[in-house]
Amino acid sequence: MLPPAPPRAEAAPAPQPSAEEAAAAYRAAVNANKAAAAGQGPGDAGAAGSPAAGLSKPGNSGKPAAPGGSGIAGAAGAVRAAAGSAQAARPPLRKPVSKSTWLLIALLVLAIWLVVKPENRAKQFETRVSDAIALTADCRISNARSELSALRNAKAMPEQLQRLQDAIESAAPDCEKARQRAKAWNDLQPGINSAMKANKPELAASRLAGFTKKWGEDKETDAVFARIDTLRAEQLLDEANACLKQGNHNCAEAKLRQAEKMNRPEVAARLNALKDELSRFLESTLLQ
Repeated sequence: MLPPAPPRAEAAPAPQPSAEEAAAAYRAAVNANKAAAAGQGPGDAGAAGSPAAGLSKPGNSGKPAAPGGSGIAGAAGAVRAAAGSAQAARPPLRKPVSKSTWLLIALLVLAIWLVVKPENRAKQFETRVSDAIALTADCRISNARSELSALRNAKAMPEQLQRLQDAIESAAPDCEKARQRAKAWNDLQPGINSAMKANKPELAASRLAGFTKKWGEDKETDAVFARIDTLRAEQLLDEANACLKQGNHNCAEAKLRQAEKMNRPEVAARLNALKDELSRFLESTLLQ
């Protein structure tokens, strides 16, 4: 009589194998099953009919267990367990984007396009371009060039940049000439003023004529010519008065005519007074 079997110890649950380990165990069990089946030949029939072979577990209907069956079942279970654990480790699927979200995105893209479309960009920079072109008309070329650089960095339209560039290039030569003229005019002023203070209108007129021959006339030169003519007229009236005092009416009359041709309103009152004095002088001379 066989001694009773010792009680089974409760085994700790085995850790879940990974998918690769389960697949390797499955392949090993299949190979073992094939090897066992290939090793049983015709001479093994007696062994199969031995009392040990006829032993079967209760409820097994007397059929011998398939070799390696327990290994295959274990491997299959390991595969299922590994697949389950891998599926549990996967991140949850994202919900599909709703139609309202797509509509909102489409509206946002449309709004951005409306803002940055070429027509709006052109209108956005047009005022700045016009103001910069006006700067060139005032010969503020450096300011216009700074604005051109700023517009280029701001991605203004190419045709707008070209318009401003053309305006700068067109105005630059005339503005440079005007700058040189202004410098020459400032240099001329001390010489003219010194000649006027010395009562030398001819010298002042000569210096001014040299300037206008090179640079042309303008309102400033016209004003200086007027000052010179006024000084000449005053000198002629002084000379006419001296002639009258000397009793030389011919000299006085000639000086008064020259002063009258100057047509300077500043000396008109004095001119009329000397003309009256000349008339009285002539009357008195005729009466004598």
